[in-house]
Amino acid sequence: MVLRCSQMQPPGADDGGETPELHRQTFPASFRTQIAELTEGGRNIEDLAASFPALLFALATDYATPERRRAALDAILAGKKLKAVAQLLGLPFWLRRLPPAALTGPLPVLPDDPDFALTAVPALPRQPEAMLPWLDFISLADRLAGRDVALWFARHHRLTPPVAANAEALWTLAWAFYAKHPGTLAGRIQRRSWTPRTGPRSARDETANWRKRIEGLLALGTGFPDTWFANGTAMGYEFIALKGPEDLFAECASMRNCLDLYALRLGHMRSRLFSVRARGKSIATLELGLRNDEVGVPFIVQLRGIGNRRASPSVWQAVHAWMGSQSFAHLDHVPRPKRMSLVLRREIWAPLTETAAAIGMSARVEPLTIGRSLKQRT
Repeated sequence: MVLRCSQMQPPGADDGGETPELHRQTFPASFRTQIAELTEGGRNIEDLAASFPALLFALATDYATPERRRAALDAILAGKKLKAVAQLLGLPFWLRRLPPAALTGPLPVLPDDPDFALTAVPALPRQPEAMLPWLDFISLADRLAGRDVALWFARHHRLTPPVAANAEALWTLAWAFYAKHPGTLAGRIQRRSWTPRTGPRSARDETANWRKRIEGLLALGTGFPDTWFANGTAMGYEFIALKGPEDLFAECASMRNCLDLYALRLGHMRSRLFSVRARGKSIATLELGLRNDEVGVPFIVQLRGIGNRRASPSVWQAVHAWMGSQSFAHLDHVPRPKRMSLVLRREIWAPLTETAAAIGMSARVEPLTIGRSLKQRT
């Protein structure tokens, strides 16, 4: 609802006429009608087009509550200072730096404190058309993940829209969000979590790796329908099947390898994983696959020691001895991939969706939390 200032003029106020055409034309065309209607209220309102365009735009586009807008308009008509008017409206005074051409949509909720302004104002994109998408994302980061995350994004403009694609920026924000929720499922599978000192390159790399783990986790679901081979021993070594995502991530952490980045491949159910242990301690990770040219015959996809080092000859001998003691009878079929678990998807994203819902921004995280497979089912 636009408040008509012409009904609020104090006695003797100038009827004023319209906003000067030059100022009106600097605002995006889709909002010029609201701007023109608002500035019919008098010269003080008109002057905002040059002195504080964002304040004029906010009043014309129903920023804040009607009560706040009415109080701000009264203060303008009374000749109060612009900073005091902005405080009444709840609009950060540092947004005075925005030119009219940047005001292409509703203004987001942003912090109004000096420390934030010291970082945000110098970081504003130079192109007017890029300012609002940037501010909108900074606002989302602040409300969803906290002030420190928002300031970090403000310092690294290459990670934010419009420089970064919206989807890429949203994944990075989710990665930073879950760094603050380490006890959650999505938080536990982060190898390196976000900190205020993280650089853009590390952020992109770790977000990409974390995304692969998320996708692999969804593909694996609750785990393998069977482990092919039973646990056993050979030549003094133990062979323990990794039955699900939690086993996989724990093994990768203890072995300092990156096998969890290939969990999506494992989700196709054409591989099985085993921990090779000596005296209860993992010393190698074994991946078995099925041969294409010999139905039901397994082969060693990879066998790696701690830190992806080569396994010793004795471990290789033990692997062959253990495999030779197993039955291949139930491996005579092509394993089928499991259907992605929607329950698991909800568990992964619940902390993010609940936080977004609490601030009225559920739609902003839906590209991550709903996912393609769910869209196809609804």
